[in-house]
Amino acid sequence: MKLPLIPALSLALLSPLVSAQESKLLASDGSAYDRFGESVAFSGTTVIVGAKSDDDNGVDSGSAYLFDTASETQIAKLLASDGAGNDNFGCSVAISGTTAIIGASRGDGNGADSGSAYLFDTTTGTQIAKLTASDGAGGSNFGYSVAISGTLAIVGASLDDSNGSAYIFDISNPNTPLEIAKLGASDGTGGAEFGWSVAISGTTAIVGAPFASPSDLFSGSAYLFDISNPSAPTEIAMLEGDGGWADQFGWSVAVNGTTAIVGAVQGSLGGSAYLFDTTTGTQTAQLIASDDHFDDYFGVSVAISDTTVIVGAYSGDGNVTDSGSAYIFDISDPN
Repeated sequence: MKLPLIPALSLALLSPLVSAQESKLLASDGSAYDRFGESVAFSGTTVIVGAKSDDDNGVDSGSAYLFDTASETQIAKLLASDGAGNDNFGCSVAISGTTAIIGASRGDGNGADSGSAYLFDTTTGTQIAKLTASDGAGGSNFGYSVAISGTLAIVGASLDDSNGSAYIFDISNPNTPLEIAKLGASDGTGGAEFGWSVAISGTTAIVGAPFASPSDLFSGSAYLFDISNPSAPTEIAMLEGDGGWADQFGWSVAVNGTTAIVGAVQGSLGGSAYLFDTTTGTQTAQLIASDDHFDDYFGVSVAISDTTVIVGAYSGDGNVTDSGSAYIFDISDPN
């Protein structure tokens, strides 16, 4: 059965249906090649922006910045208490309420490039805890992806155990976070990079493995987990897109309520994204750009809130060649 296609509104060319830009955020001490904006997240009126190549604690040690969108002011600059060169702190960020989590995928706590993640209080900018994998090892890439929802956090380690993994932490007491589960793909094979992307909402988690090859080489996959008992999560379903060669389905993931979205940056070569019902794992719709072009990388990033989805395409040609675009979709009736 052919999936319904939902029309998009492009943010590259503003129209009366798309809100105009309200402000532009810049680091107060921004420098060349800091990669400010490498990762972003927000909760309420608080925004966090990662700059993984900032050099305060050494070359490419990384940093992150908190902003208040109400006043459009920078609240704080965040640094790891034990930051060092090449840690890439800020490669991933997430925020829920007054707690932020920041990944440093090349931190060396458990060996070279084993990775780590850090919890911060967004009201004070204070670091409150450091997360590492209980079985962490060099080259694991722990912290490459992070997500947080309420009292649970999930951290991806895309190079762990050759296939990749993800870890769930109980952060109900953020000063003493507790690792409670390790997730892996039920059909895991080497090189899949399970944990490349992670998301969590309520009792559902989703983990992407864009280099898995279930249907064709690097076609990609993603996995839904029921974490209602977070210490004993169960896999609901393995998800696939069209299963094409090098689609890299699972490059990005997001979840809200009972709807998940998964990006496939090379799906049909221009990129695509797919909607799923998280209760059943059923695919409900496919999203494509209204001006789809080869190598746009549509689906490189995805986000969802209620019935609105946004999909990034960093090589889209909205202004000039490869200037990048983002697209908004109304999924109030995905069928």
